[in-house]
Amino acid sequence: MVIAISSPNTTRQLVRMIRTFTETVYIIVRTRYIREMEEILKLGADEVIPEEFETSIEIFARVLNKYLIPGEQIKGYVNEIRSHNYEMLRDMVYKKPFGEPPVKLPEIEFATIHVQPEKNEIVGRSLGDSEIRKKYGVTVFAIKRGGDFITEINRDVVIRQDDILYLVGRHDEIVRINKLFTLS
Repeated sequence: MVIAISSPNTTRQLVRMIRTFTETVYIIVRTRYIREMEEILKLGADEVIPEEFETSIEIFARVLNKYLIPGEQIKGYVNEIRSHNYEMLRDMVYKKPFGEPPVKLPEIEFATIHVQPEKNEIVGRSLGDSEIRKKYGVTVFAIKRGGDFITEINRDVVIRQDDILYLVGRHDEIVRINKLFTLS
């Protein structure tokens, strides 16, 4: 049984009513707020999914994606959080739940930069001609163009407006080149 209505009182009444008729049905409840979880679980729900946590998980997944964590690994993290009934989020205590990152590269960052619709010295030029590596110290290792990824990067690849560049470099280098691509 799935209960996904926006009235907390009606939700509690439904869980109580269902449990008076049967103890075997599996009840999943969607609620708006974390503070409602404990009471609904005590009334007999098997799982309570608060919107607040799901929003947090979605943000968490998107941030990991931006840091180029593999999709399967992100799914594993999200499943781990959900499978323990959001305990990690409820405790609000950071204990490095997933261990150390798989790769540590001191002073190196991976970043994505969206080439904004503005004229600058790089749009329309090849990587070789624009001298991104020489001028900014960063390396372009992939480009997302529309729905496609260009992963065979060489000096002849041309940067276009609305490309998303995947870069690696030191933090200060990433910040410097980011200023080139953002709107003024």
